[in-house]
Amino acid sequence: MVHHSVRVSRYLEKYKDLFPRDVELVNAAIGETENPLGKTFREVKKVIKYAEKGDLAREPLANF
Repeated sequence: MVHHSVRVSRYLEKYKDLFPRDVELVNAAIGETENPLGKTFREVKKVIKYAEKGDLAREPLANF
């Protein structure tokens, strides 16, 4: 899902040493055809948890 792609890119960058050197990681997110309000609300509430874990950054990842 597109709204997860930046966070997933950060995880991949953070843990890239866990993958073999010959593995290529590609950001291939696709958009959703619908976005229900309840799902969006649940995702917004997760921001606090991500901040507490240190998974948020002021600056976006430059190479995703």
